[in-house]
Amino acid sequence: MSDSPEPSTADAVLSLSSLLKHAVIDGDGRTLGKLSDVVTRLRDNDYPLLTGLVIALGSAGYFVPMSDVTSIDPLAVRLRTAKVDLRPFERRDGELLLKENILGHRL
Repeated sequence: MSDSPEPSTADAVLSLSSLLKHAVIDGDGRTLGKLSDVVTRLRDNDYPLLTGLVIALGSAGYFVPMSDVTSIDPLAVRLRTAKVDLRPFERRDGELLLKENILGHRL
């Protein structure tokens, strides 16, 4: 028996590589697609700000703002709504995609 407490879910570390391709579940409990990438914005002297997710529906990617995300866990990404903007994702100035721009690259 250990004297150290078990880590809580809030303390769990989730890696990007383990989350990619996980199901994205809408507010009605239906699977919308798979997590394709995470959109971030760098900030001076602070951690990057997660601004949204790119979900894959077929061969296209769609943006979901972080304000629509209720949870991200080892099994799925859950959204508060069943509505998703179906305009194809386009990266804006100052945004980085963690999978496309960071994962697997030497920094």
